[in-house]
Amino acid sequence: MCGIVGIVGNQNVAREIRLALYDLQHRGQDGAGMVLFNGKDCWAHKGIGLLTKVFSEEVIESVNGNSGIGQVRYSTIGDLEREEVFANSQPLDGSFHGEPIHLAHNGNLIGSKPLREEAKSKGYSFRTTSDTEVIVALLSVSDKKDLIEALLDVLPRLKGAFSLVILHRNKVIGVRDRFGIRPLCLGRNGSSSILASESCAFNSIQGNLIRDIRPGELVIL
Repeated sequence: MCGIVGIVGNQNVAREIRLALYDLQHRGQDGAGMVLFNGKDCWAHKGIGLLTKVFSEEVIESVNGNSGIGQVRYSTIGDLEREEVFANSQPLDGSFHGEPIHLAHNGNLIGSKPLREEAKSKGYSFRTTSDTEVIVALLSVSDKKDLIEALLDVLPRLKGAFSLVILHRNKVIGVRDRFGIRPLCLGRNGSSSILASESCAFNSIQGNLIRDIRPGELVIL
């Protein structure tokens, strides 16, 4: 149920992210999305259907970034209408003290209605029915000065099973919930550090598994 990838390298990682997501296609076929950061600007693209439909060779050749995240989606929350599936496709975007953040999620949150209402009361306007946006919302309205501090404040309040990859500037942050129900692992190839739902995502980009992310662990690439 959903595959997520995050890569930071010393060269363009767009093709690596697409290949890693292709190796995770069995985890979700409803849609796919990717966000890249090139040191100045973010580029984002997502769509409905298989990865090869959403990310053609022409799309990949036209973009550039040395850090990024992506997701192949399996819908578990929200209507299955086309518009709803597209809106809930990830990564989702938000803002932390005026700077863009992007987040991709594998898992399900439970009992999140009070958190949703809390974010609304602080001025956040929800755009989707996705439980993932609750995390984006809480980070967006956080009064913490640093994103890591905000995450350490928000994450313990979440109930359910989740693994996350978050893009902020040139960093990719990986998170696994304290129960470790959803998978997330760390790998490396010659030029990039990689986070992915499963180690099979390293195969096509000639990466090696370093280890699983531990339950309750937060890592920064």
